[in-house]
Amino acid sequence: MKWGLSVLFLSFFAIAMGQNISINEVQTSNETTTIDDFNDFDDWIELKNDDNTWVDLSGWYLSDDSEDPLKWSFPDGPESIIEANGFLVIWADDETDEGFLHTNFALNQDGEQITLSNPDGEQIQQVQIGFNWQDFSWGWNQDNQWSLLDQPTPGLENIGIGFNGTTTKPIYSEPGGIMTESVSITLTAENGGTIYYTLDGSIPTTSSTVYTAPIEINSNTTIKSICQEGGKFPSLINTQSYLFGAEVHNPIIHLSCEADLFNGPNGLDNQPYNDTELPMDVCFFDEDGNQIHHQSVGLKVHAPDFRDHRSFRMYARGEYGESSIMLDIFPNRDFDEHKRLVLRNSGNDGIEIGGPGMRVALITSMYQSIDPDYGAAAEKPVNLFVNGEYRGLYNLRERQDEHWLYFVYGIQCDEVDFLERTAGETDTRHEFCGDWDDYDAMEDEAILEDLSVQENYDAFVEHLEMRNFMDYQITEIWAVNQDWLSNNMKFWKLHDEGGWNHVIWDVDWGLGTFYPQYPHGFPDWNALNFALSNWGGWTSAVETEIMQNLIENEGFVNDFSNRTADLLNSKLRSDVVVERLLEMKEQREPDVEAQIAKWGGQTLTGWETDIDYMISFINDRPGYMRQNYSDYFGLGAIDEITVDQLPVDAGHVEVNTIRTDVIPWSGFYFENVPVRLKAIPQPGYVFDHWEGEGVDGNTDVEIFIDILDSPEVTAVYVPFEEPQEVMITEIMYYSSGPESAEDWIELYNSGPGSVNLDGWTLCADGDCFTITESIDLAEGEYITLAQDLEAFEIAHPDAEVIPLSFGFGLSTSGEELTLYNDQDVILDLVDYSPLSPWPNNTLPNHSIELVDVETDNSLGQNWVSQPGLPAGSPSDEYVFTPVGVEEIASSAQIQAFPNPFSDVLTLKMENVPYGQYTVEVRDLSGRILLSRSVTINATSSVLLLDDLSELSSGSYLLQLGDFRTTITKG
Repeated sequence: MKWGLSVLFLSFFAIAMGQNISINEVQTSNETTTIDDFNDFDDWIELKNDDNTWVDLSGWYLSDDSEDPLKWSFPDGPESIIEANGFLVIWADDETDEGFLHTNFALNQDGEQITLSNPDGEQIQQVQIGFNWQDFSWGWNQDNQWSLLDQPTPGLENIGIGFNGTTTKPIYSEPGGIMTESVSITLTAENGGTIYYTLDGSIPTTSSTVYTAPIEINSNTTIKSICQEGGKFPSLINTQSYLFGAEVHNPIIHLSCEADLFNGPNGLDNQPYNDTELPMDVCFFDEDGNQIHHQSVGLKVHAPDFRDHRSFRMYARGEYGESSIMLDIFPNRDFDEHKRLVLRNSGNDGIEIGGPGMRVALITSMYQSIDPDYGAAAEKPVNLFVNGEYRGLYNLRERQDEHWLYFVYGIQCDEVDFLERTAGETDTRHEFCGDWDDYDAMEDEAILEDLSVQENYDAFVEHLEMRNFMDYQITEIWAVNQDWLSNNMKFWKLHDEGGWNHVIWDVDWGLGTFYPQYPHGFPDWNALNFALSNWGGWTSAVETEIMQNLIENEGFVNDFSNRTADLLNSKLRSDVVVERLLEMKEQREPDVEAQIAKWGGQTLTGWETDIDYMISFINDRPGYMRQNYSDYFGLGAIDEITVDQLPVDAGHVEVNTIRTDVIPWSGFYFENVPVRLKAIPQPGYVFDHWEGEGVDGNTDVEIFIDILDSPEVTAVYVPFEEPQEVMITEIMYYSSGPESAEDWIELYNSGPGSVNLDGWTLCADGDCFTITESIDLAEGEYITLAQDLEAFEIAHPDAEVIPLSFGFGLSTSGEELTLYNDQDVILDLVDYSPLSPWPNNTLPNHSIELVDVETDNSLGQNWVSQPGLPAGSPSDEYVFTPVGVEEIASSAQIQAFPNPFSDVLTLKMENVPYGQYTVEVRDLSGRILLSRSVTINATSSVLLLDDLSELSSGSYLLQLGDFRTTITKG
């Protein structure tokens, strides 16, 4: 008993003395300073104990979010003990599964607040971190001032020079852009520091020219400047490029450095094989010629060859000041952070060597059109200038490496095997992340097991994301890409779940690139034989063993053949592909003559001729491809079927894996492979019967037909008179993090009367789940369907939930949710999206909600995502939850007046970075009421909002980029 009391007293004493625990040092850009227990250079927070006894920090909190100060808690255990007068380093890497002291948040190099709280939730300390140069840190210097330190010392007393932060960059009177007349540029130091600048592309230092008077610009010029204030570290470089007579139409990227470093005898452009990385400053221009972003990056030659029109690769690194390029570059991406970007000359399809420069962009976009989640690089055409000189038309695209995997899928490198087949390696094997062990084991299983045995096949296919695997193979075969199988293949798999996913990559040998020099330049080349051969175009180390053994299974052959036919009848249908090609042609054509004038290689007529050949290839390819399949697999005749429906707007028909997009609909299929048809009525209709030869009078919703016996089939629907009873009212599609409830969907019974949900089905595009328990849902009541029942019940113990897991996740890019009753009648259909008019402000772990159950839930404007309601409100009615208005208002760099206003509001903006922005007015639940695009290209800008008469009295949120404020209508 006495021993127990002494332990209790010691613990109490440690907690009491724990008030002398403090945040001592923080690093938010760790490149070489120190490694964690997994050999990663992660961000870290160092605590210091000024007590003369150890302190147990179990139950204490750290956070980088002032609105959530208890974000991460120290776990129970000896690792949470900080020694007397000692230090404790905590890894801020958002990887709690990696180790004991790894937080559920990572730090921002640009700066943020860090809060330390005790077990009672009382704030012990809060420190503000400014911009953190790579391998610097923030901490208490020897004069007890919170400073930027040039010598990080994790686990030790702080030393080194302490700076009072980083100086603010100089301000330019005129942003960079395409100029039509000479301009005088005034540079301003915000807080009175000294400005240093260069005009020759070199990096400015405190030894460069001191700014004293306006700079007159009348020719292509880049001004690079820094600012130095007393006691502060010099600023980041502010680079503005002014281009005269740049008569191009697509966006511009301008790179600048000392001329000899790029063009000299030993310069990057003249020594392309040296793998040199050259520090450069990059300026991004939009389509209107306005400079919208700049920063320092590293530049390398990408895939060097004999051409003068070289490809380049840009690297964002902390050593250049900013570790990411923070810019919304690609329209089909919902993130704006990039680590590596490639300026590609289109490889073997380059305009300089006689190609149209669009084959990779076209093929990868068609692959991603099949499923937006498929691995393909986002790209866009841009014009490149270097030191004011035009360098040609490029495809700006993502580099598909481990950083791309994280940005696109949110997957850390230590969670995944991310592998590549590349002819650049002796054994063609390369690893971005992980190793080949699991992949090799899968291949061994494919070879050793008889996959014609269904039991073996069923076990094997668990290794693959089968739909993705098929679609990847089909796309490569369709494109006739002969530079494949031992080269240009990438695939990834999470360590603990799911199957292998395939990434399309470097397909510039496809769609007839080498016509007429090589057989694969023609649409009749048998790419199916190639995909099943023992030769991969470069070596015999090929990725064909899996396909060779899968085709031993008749079910796989049928599924693969039908899926091929489906895609050739839909996403890869010739008219669809040609339409996309012509869109790309129209986008690039205005700048092709400038490219040819710079690098030659062909004429504009030759460029158009090659596009014409691509069109003929695309039109001819499906017929040859189908015949190759029929001959190889013995699929018999190829014939066309026609699907119709009555009434024409009463629903649609699924044909195998696709949906009819027009009525009547036609497509080509194989004689010896049955075709599945399923009638899908719209709400308000029910399927009645089929009409047509071989199916007349059949009342089954789903049938299988022989294409020769039933060439024309019609689905007949009749009105469904019963009122809608159950509807979808809340959707969690953006679950995130280890403590989330996973995805879920809320249902509401609008009556009349109670309904039993036994036999009801919920589908999300191709994934369906059927409720197999008797569950009564009373009129006016809510219930939730959960992806993971256990995780949901932990997060929402009081919510009414169906005691089953539907198992599949919901897409963050949007999809169609369909609710069927036990008679296969569609009662509700919601095609949600993260884009306007659907809520486009949805944060991770925030749901979207239907505001009023009396409104049409198929319309996005009737839904909101509430920033003030993390985790949503499953199985409960919508309740408005306001955000913290006062805190938002305090962050404003925008002045709104008069405020309160009546019908017109004026916005005055000071020191908002140049660029394009969207101004949004939202109600306090986050619903967008007004949206307008604006361009800011002056230090001080004024914007008049004169279309606010429809707003009722009350408070609203106004947002421009990252700046927010509140406005009130009186």
